[in-house]
Order: sequence, then C-alpha cells, then structure tokens
Amino acid sequence: MDFLHKSIIAIVALAIVGGAGWFTYDLYIRPKRALALEDRRLKEEAARQAAEAAIDHSVAAFDATAQQAQKAAPAQARELWMAFLKNYPGSSKAADAKAALGPLNSADLFSPSPSPNKVVHTVAKGDTLYKISRANGTSVELIARANSLPGIMLQIGQQLVVPKTDIKATVDRAAGTLVLENHGEFFRSYPLVSARLPALPEGSPAQSSVLEPVVEFKGKRLVFGDKNYAEGKRSVILSGPAVAILTVPADTPAAQMPAGLVVGESDMAEIFVLLRRGVPVTIK
Repeated sequence: MDFLHKSIIAIVALAIVGGAGWFTYDLYIRPKRALALEDRRLKEEAARQAAEAAIDHSVAAFDATAQQAQKAAPAQARELWMAFLKNYPGSSKAADAKAALGPLNSADLFSPSPSPNKVVHTVAKGDTLYKISRANGTSVELIARANSLPGIMLQIGQQLVVPKTDIKATVDRAAGTLVLENHGEFFRSYPLVSARLPALPEGSPAQSSVLEPVVEFKGKRLVFGDKNYAEGKRSVILSGPAVAILTVPADTPAAQMPAGLVVGESDMAEIFVLLRRGVPVTIK
C-alpha cells in the first residue's frame, strides 16, 4: 500500500473517530457541563438573595423617619411613625419606632385636639360627666383628662372633646411589657416592674378582662371628684385569682414585690384611665 492510500485511510479514520468523539461530547458531556454551569449559577443567585435578605432595608427608612419626625410637629411625627410601622411591620427597628410612637399617641389622646376617634359634645341641661361617658362608651376620667377639667362641674354650652377608645391589653411576661392597642392598632408599650402571677400552661395564653379600676385612700374607695382622689392609690382588678395591675414605691426591693403586675407610678396614671371595665387582657 503506497503512501497516498495510507494517508487517505488515516484521514478517514480520524474523521470517523473525531465524529464519534463529537457525538459523545454533544450527547453526554456538553449537557452535563451545561447543567453544572446552571447549578452553579443558581447557587450563586441564591447566595446573593440570602445576602440581600440579611440586610434590613428598613434601617435606612427608620433613620430617615427619625430625622423627619424630629423636625415635625407632634401630629405629623405621629403619622410618620405610624406609616413606618405599617410599611415595615417586621423591622428590627419596630420596637424603637413604637417607643417613639407611644408618647405621641398618648399626647394625642389626652388632648382636646380633634381626631377621627373623638367627638365633640356640647353640654346640655342635665348632663353629667358620668352620663356623657356612658353615652359614648368611655370613662369619666378620660373625658376629664382630655379636657383638663379640674372637677366634675360642667356648664351648659361648654364643649367637651370625648375620646372614644377600643382598648385591648396584652401582658408579655417574657418581654416584660404591657402593650395596649386602640382600635386594633398599637397604642403604647409600658415596662413591667414585676410580674408575679400563677404559672400558665406552656404555650397557652390566659384570657382575662378588667373587672374594676379602683382608687383607694386610707382604706376607702373613692370616686372621681372626691377631694382626695388625686392622692389615692390606683389599681386595676382583673378577672382571675388575685390578679391586679398595681404600683409600688420606686425603692421597693425585688423580694418584696407583691403578687400581680407592677408598673411605674407615672405609667399607672395613664394605664388606669384607659383600662375601664370590660377591657380584654391577654396574659402570655
């Protein structure tokens, strides 16, 4: 066989082998390589998304809201914080936002400024604070506080702003807080000084309610308008065995804390006005 024939045979053999190799690559190797590349791309994309998720984008929004609220009037600052919590309910800054919003909510409720949850009542002949409070589903003391009334005396034609509340309370013993909602929205969180209550079944919150807010002075229960009312000791009696929200002197040692839910004196002055009879209380 001469050189020419050998060359032709070699070329044909290479073509056959090369074609088979390409076929093998195209059928088996290239798809596996493509799958490996796609798998790597998906893993890199998942890692990128996880890294983005780890970044709390609400922090920048919180900082911006804090700067705006600092320069705004109280009513506008309140709206800013409410909007932040609505837009970022799961934010790592939610507790800080609520801490800023709570005092603004209190200032708004306990003021004569108008709002959607307040009505204006013009005092007519025969009106009393008790009668007005009953007609509007609120308390005598809340009306008095919102209007800075020194006592129970009213004048015909006098205009009163009457806050209409729908309060629900949640006691979170693990967090050490008493949280109030008003009309289904966060109102304010108050720290618990002490929470000595009977043990609850694991994972089963207790449902309670306000039986009666009580003011006592020298062992005697007082009603709003009594001359000693401002000096009286306030407590809120809840349904359940020996459960109450109360306050003690600031220097009381931890070992001497009474049974029940203890809050600070300034917080009690506000809580007492809001927790009228029948308000539901969840204890966790």
